[in-house]
Amino acid sequence: MLKKLGKKQVYLLVGAGVCAFLAGAMVSAPQIGKSVGQWLKLSLSASEQLSEFNLTKSDVFPLVSQSMPQRASKLTEIAEKGSSPDQERARYLLASDYIESAQANKALLLLTGLEKRYPVLAPYILLKQAQAEDMLGEKGKASDLRRLILKQYSHTPASVKAIYLIGQPKLQDQAIAEFPRHPLTWEIIQKRLQANPYQTKLELILVKYASEQPGIVGVLDQLVKEGNLKPEDWETIAGTYWAKDQFTKAKDAYTKAPSTATSLYRIARGTQLEKQDPGKAIAIYKQLVKKFPKEKEAGMALMRLAEAGTNQEKISDLNQVINHFPLIAPTALVKKAKLLQTLKSNQLAIATWKVLLSKYSTSPESAEYRWQIAGNKAKAKDYVGAWQ
Repeated sequence: MLKKLGKKQVYLLVGAGVCAFLAGAMVSAPQIGKSVGQWLKLSLSASEQLSEFNLTKSDVFPLVSQSMPQRASKLTEIAEKGSSPDQERARYLLASDYIESAQANKALLLLTGLEKRYPVLAPYILLKQAQAEDMLGEKGKASDLRRLILKQYSHTPASVKAIYLIGQPKLQDQAIAEFPRHPLTWEIIQKRLQANPYQTKLELILVKYASEQPGIVGVLDQLVKEGNLKPEDWETIAGTYWAKDQFTKAKDAYTKAPSTATSLYRIARGTQLEKQDPGKAIAIYKQLVKKFPKEKEAGMALMRLAEAGTNQEKISDLNQVINHFPLIAPTALVKKAKLLQTLKSNQLAIATWKVLLSKYSTSPESAEYRWQIAGNKAKAKDYVGAWQ
């Protein structure tokens, strides 16, 4: 099971018209490690991206990094006498601080009507109002505010927080369907799985959208035990196993996934890492090269094949990489040159190095070789040559 959500809140207020979701999400939703940041990257539209230009125009944003006592007087001043939109920002942040310090009445004085003055943050302002009402024991008012969010702002991620707190299964189904990337949706799913562990559809959502969370490997293992999965499900499972360095499990899952260049490469690599059947791994690498000769994984497979076989076979594999896969050709040239040097084919090795220096002069491999040559000349006290 995934790690349970924490309760720590981070307050962040940003420019009007942009990053409203960023502000609301960071203030309204609990965090789970780096997942919120990743979720924000996936969720924000281009018009919502944070820019330094917008930040520098705000007198409120620099206060976010300060402690609540440090920023209280300045926020109060801006909230009372500032100009829009900083005045609204200050009211929101100051109200959030009041809620954090259990001063719900003061928070409500600042929040009431603020959603109309600052509509870009309206659903998050309503969430804060509901939180303050909860603190005052006004459960009915809090519930009404959350339902207002669902009525007027159902398309926003703020609605997930409202759904989470309302706790009705039908509404939770809506969150799962519309906001599978939201950390609170994951929490809803976790609770359902605790009540009934065998729900493949929900587990697959976690694997697809919460793959970076601690405990995801356990979810994967459970899915594999349950079986009855589609090939595309196996592909998702295998990819997540691979990302978690569970190479043997990934290899086994990929054998049930659609045959692609990626799946074949990872089956071969997983087999190779097991060190039990190197011949099988080589056969799969060769199958990949034959079936998907133009895919990048074919070049990667040829590099693996160049680690085995006869010297002539290694050179042949490296030549294919050099001729057809320019992105990894510099690495192949280095391997070929070094192999030729061990074979005492010095002229061919020199010619290979020259190809690296001329055709891939800006590559890291070329820079490393130049540095090596300079070092050798310096050791031989050829300082002019080393400098060149």
